[in-house]
Amino acid sequence: AAQQRQAAYARLSSECDSVNALANTVFLEWTLLAKGSEPIDSAYVSFWTDIDVAELASIPAVDSAGQFAYCVEAYRSNGSAVGYVLLAGPAVPEPGSKALIRGTIRDGYRSLPLCGFHAIGDDRQRTPLYAQPYKPGEMWNTVRGLDINGQAVLNPVTGAPTNFPFDGDPSTGKGWVPDVRYFGGGDGFMMHAGPFTLAPGDTQWVMMARTATRGASTSESVRLLRARMAE
Repeated sequence: AAQQRQAAYARLSSECDSVNALANTVFLEWTLLAKGSEPIDSAYVSFWTDIDVAELASIPAVDSAGQFAYCVEAYRSNGSAVGYVLLAGPAVPEPGSKALIRGTIRDGYRSLPLCGFHAIGDDRQRTPLYAQPYKPGEMWNTVRGLDINGQAVLNPVTGAPTNFPFDGDPSTGKGWVPDVRYFGGGDGFMMHAGPFTLAPGDTQWVMMARTATRGASTSESVRLLRARMAE
């Protein structure tokens, strides 16, 4: 068994977020503590968000290189964008590497990056690529980069299998962008990092940040969000 502790904090600021990126950013930390007597192997950290950016629908997207995912408001010419970025994933031993652990750079460890992304169309959506995983087996499939039925996901633009569907730009329609008809007011996504092993008494620390942007147009909102994530 593992115990989870969570902390959330933000900077109190009256500055405009276009002047200070931290003015509209919330930081999230999780500490996992292994309380059992047996090791937990093949463990993953999975983050689920029911963003509900828009009442009608929002469109999810992921940038695996930038380690972030987001939703952008649909059906509006100046839709807002809200996203989460993985700042520090689970740390695993690796000689010659460095990892950020609780604000300190540790030698001999590597922070695991995102290993998968799963878009959620709505609470009742059951199309495998867009469905909310309700059963343990469905969840296990998504953390391994499959759809909820355990089938490989193929990028229709490249034809190659991928753990990161919908890596296109929903503001421009370039790349693989999901069909908005599959999404409703309960849309969101899941981000996964792993695998790693939790030995008895071990801890893991993970840090993310959430931020939002709204420009004069949906394209500008996405551009501002991507620039914010890069900071």
